[in-house]
Amino acid sequence: MKTGRPPILETRCLAVMQMPMAYYYILCNGTMRVRDMAKLLGVSPGTIYNWMARERLEWITPDDNNRASCFIWRGFYGNRKQHCERHGVTYSAVRKISQVHGLPFADSLEIAIGRKDRRKSGDMCSKREMARLGISNSNVYKIRKEYGTSVRDAVDIALARKATREARNG
Repeated sequence: MKTGRPPILETRCLAVMQMPMAYYYILCNGTMRVRDMAKLLGVSPGTIYNWMARERLEWITPDDNNRASCFIWRGFYGNRKQHCERHGVTYSAVRKISQVHGLPFADSLEIAIGRKDRRKSGDMCSKREMARLGISNSNVYKIRKEYGTSVRDAVDIALARKATREARNG
């Protein structure tokens, strides 16, 4: 006669999925990852692996291992890198925006796409481009604050001031 508490996995599976763990295992095997199954049941993946070892069962991993990291955004289903490639921004830039500002990935992707579009339209100028033109980023920033203009207009003003200064100094 067995005494003690009932197995946690069996009770959780009955409570959450309204079916025994053996049936739920058959349903999920090959269609999802153990980690996702554990998350749905509210147990650790180790609990499921221990149950499978006790029952002498093996887990078949689904074909698409990244399926859990895929999401739908702007009507496209894909993982983070696929979304970045689709919209022409780098994954590292989006990840950095997300980390610096503490934003979700989709919001960071939106910001990166906006920056890319502003750069293409001429509303934005990179530090590299300013250095190539021979003006400093801090000077452009001061002009923007002083006149309340866009970056592109501030760059034009800085270039005009630079040309005037060079003409005066020879």
